[in-house]
Amino acid sequence: MSAGLEVSPQSPLDVQELLDHCISFIPRCSESLRSCSLVARSWVDAAQSQLFREPYAILGSRFYRMENASRFCAALCSSPRLVGYVRALTLRLDHDLELNMKLCSVNFSRLESLEIWAPDDYYFEPEDIPFLHLQKLSSLSTLRSLELRVQQGFPFWAPLFAHISPTIQKFFLYCEIWDTDHSAVPDDAPRVKLKSLRLTLDGSPATRYDIQDIISPHMLRPFDLSQLIALEVQQSEVRWKIPPQTGRMIQILDVCFGFLERFDLSALPQLTHLRLDEIPGDVTISVIDSLSTLPLPCKLHTMVVGYSQHLKADQYIILDRFLSSYQSSYPLMVEIETYDEEKAGYHEKYPIMSSQNQLQVVYRAIKDPTWFMDMVANL
Repeated sequence: MSAGLEVSPQSPLDVQELLDHCISFIPRCSESLRSCSLVARSWVDAAQSQLFREPYAILGSRFYRMENASRFCAALCSSPRLVGYVRALTLRLDHDLELNMKLCSVNFSRLESLEIWAPDDYYFEPEDIPFLHLQKLSSLSTLRSLELRVQQGFPFWAPLFAHISPTIQKFFLYCEIWDTDHSAVPDDAPRVKLKSLRLTLDGSPATRYDIQDIISPHMLRPFDLSQLIALEVQQSEVRWKIPPQTGRMIQILDVCFGFLERFDLSALPQLTHLRLDEIPGDVTISVIDSLSTLPLPCKLHTMVVGYSQHLKADQYIILDRFLSSYQSSYPLMVEIETYDEEKAGYHEKYPIMSSQNQLQVVYRAIKDPTWFMDMVANL
């Protein structure tokens, strides 16, 4: 370099790539990102890409308000450049039909996650749903995740499944399960090979269901579960014995123990992460019996005990002794979930695991799905 050439020091914020990276770490708050977009022209794209990436993450429940959803739709229609930023979209079915049809007609080029939602007390007929418009979204080749949160049963979505994208890897279904007529789902519907499946089943509490029937190819057509890695089922009236063809690759399992007498894990040779939610105080021995069904050599290295505050003192001792000496190919870490933010008293209830540094006490809100979702994201 010549002696006469001087290079002035450059601020990191003058480098566009570094600037964009810094803005990506800003918490998704509408006010903060709006302020960033007003600083300089070079800040606009990065700020808007975060602002429009997941509009529900920015606005929370406010996004469900009709006026906010209408403003979001109007912004996309007036500025097509913003459409390329949208990665996740939530449609509320009790909103105005015309508004939902407008959102469905937008040419999303990079949409990865679609959620279709309605309040629990809102009932509608299939003819009330713009399935032809929803099919445009559900068939996008960029789609990776689909969530259906509506009380109506699985067959209600048959028109949507007839034109579903085979690129979907994550599926979450919240619905009733007593309606099992799947004749409306065409046999030639695209096969969707899932990696992650979440089911919250609001069936009749007087009915016992067999998990083999619920996750059978007939019940969940057109979804293929042969490559399933993560499974969550929230329904305490389910009899558990996972079919071998479904369980052979499952690494993450999240179940509501509820009133189960025992569940069979023998078809899960790859299981590494297990969460048992809502363990009643009278089924501790059933939990131990269930864990004993895992095939050897066992690969389990993380177990989460969800909200078991109602166990008796002797049941804490039984669990502590069993889990502290559990035979696995890896050191077993045990997380105890609590909704007490102070997390007090749990190490005293599990003294052996505490002394062996096996125990972690974690605060999570009740019915918080983040554990399962974080595990799936880490895969």
